Amino acid sequence: MEDEYTKARSFAYSVLAVRRQTGRQLEQRLRKKGYSGATVEKVLSLMESYNYIDDKEYARLWIRERRLKRGCPGLKQELLGKGVDVGIIEETLAELDPEEEYEAALNLAKKKLGLSEDARSLQRLWGYLQRRGFSCEVIGRVCRVLRDE
Repeated sequence: MEDEYTKARSFAYSVLAVRRQTGRQLEQRLRKKGYSGATVEKVLSLMESYNYIDDKEYARLWIRERRLKRGCPGLKQELLGKGVDVGIIEETLAELDPEEEYEAALNLAKKKLGLSEDARSLQRLWGYLQRRGFSCEVIGRVCRVLRDE
């Protein structure tokens, strides 16, 4: 058992040295490697006690890096896929300024739209921003501004 724990701990260190992980991501990696449930829990507990895995900080960093490319709903979906708790996601997204999301969508739209501003381009733009995870409210506001310019 101790030998398995030592190997699992070493594996966790090597995974975390390459890239920050959520608790669930690390748990999945350990289980996929074949470690027992008790060993996985013990390693996760150790990593949390050293603050090597911190889902709240992970979410904060993820949002900071991607907020100019994705809307809040898109960021939420990405973080849910990485195993971050909904409460942590909501709390972290609440720290964002809604105007910042609008500015990000407007910048992406202007970049994508380029010179053509016909109605068909606005329809395509709507789909583009929707796929990027922006809310309908933000997309509508962006399209109205671009149409009126």
